Amino acid sequence: MTQPLAQAPALTPMPARALTLSVRVMTCAACASRIEKGLGARDGVLAATVNLVLERADVVIDPSRTNIDAVVAAVREIGYEAAPIDAEKPLIEDHGRPDVAAGGANDCAYI
Repeated sequence: MTQPLAQAPALTPMPARALTLSVRVMTCAACASRIEKGLGARDGVLAATVNLVLERADVVIDPSRTNIDAVVAAVREIGYEAAPIDAEKPLIEDHGRPDVAAGGANDCAYI
């Protein structure tokens, strides 16, 4: 008579985690594309979308394979400044610039 094998507990995958980073020093769409492609090639990054105008990156990661510090380091390795956005801070800050305080970004040479 054979004994039934003990069933191993099912492994529950960690849910994906969404991160938002402030990304500085981008000057054009090619910069944003370079960051998206560079992050997309990293282990544990499931998706990356970079918004040039907002200077931010929305990144979805597998937390069992990477973390926010590694993503920030990756952006820096690609050649740009990055930092996690604090959820309690506004997405657009004044920074003492009258064009931002008024709600517009009129200093772009391409407008």
